[in-house]
Parts: sequence; structure tokens; C-alpha cells
Amino acid sequence: MPSISTDITIAAPPSAVRRVFLDFASYPQWNPFMTSVQVPDPAVPPGTPFQLYAWKFFVDRSTVVENDSGTFAWIGGAAGLARCMPFFQGHHYFKFEPFGESEDEARECKFVQSEEFGGILSIFSFIYGPILKKGFNQMNKALKVRVETLAAASGDTS
Repeated sequence: MPSISTDITIAAPPSAVRRVFLDFASYPQWNPFMTSVQVPDPAVPPGTPFQLYAWKFFVDRSTVVENDSGTFAWIGGAAGLARCMPFFQGHHYFKFEPFGESEDEARECKFVQSEEFGGILSIFSFIYGPILKKGFNQMNKALKVRVETLAAASGDTS
């Protein structure tokens, strides 16, 4: 199954990174890749449908499949193609991994963003994969700046 993966180390605990990541309402202020995420339930439990815009024009309609302290994941497809699962499906996930000392005392987070492509149209991932990877890296860098700036301003280390 074709996939892409990116990661970045953020100088803040995983819980702080996750807090900023799940603040979807603030995405237009800092996120150059996912410019809007519209969720009907701010708690985003598994099973929650949502819609996101990448680069302000690409629409993805997806469903949350995992939301716990270490992972946030969804399955979906561009412009509703997820409804045609045999043709195209993406499993997008974010990991918030403690980095450094013990897991309980981690002061850094390895943030991992990945997508696994499925369905017949996934054979074209060599075309859209590099474009998405660029967006993932843009978001990762912007998240790092946002989290580290907020942590420095508040003195938050939790």
C-alpha cells in the first residue's frame, strides 16, 4: 500500500502539542496546509464525520477513526471519494510520541504525520504523494512554531 510519512521534533510535551493540534478553530491563523477543519463535535470521538480544506481549495470529507492521547486518525477521501472506497481511500494519522526522558516526564514530542493510500486510484500516489508530503512538512513546521511560541509565552511545560 503506498504511503507517505513525515515527522518533526517539537520542544514541548505531547499533551501540549495535542492541545494545539486539536484546536481546529485556530487553524486559519497558523496552518498553511489544513486551512480549515469543520467538525460537528469539538471532542471529535471516533465516528465523527468532518470536512477539511487543504490549501483553501482542496476538500476532504472524512471520518475520525481514532482519537486518544497518542494518536488522531481518520479515513476519507478527496471531495467525497471516500464513498467510493474501492477506488480511493486515505488513512491519515497523527502520532504524538514522547521524546527524550521517560514517557511521563517527556519534555519533547515527536510529531508524526502519515497517510496510507488504498483503492485502485492509489496507484497514482506517485503524482499526488510528493505534493501532499510538501503540505505535511509545511504543517509540521508551522505546528512546531505555534506550539513552541505558545509554550514559551505561557511557561507551559505540561
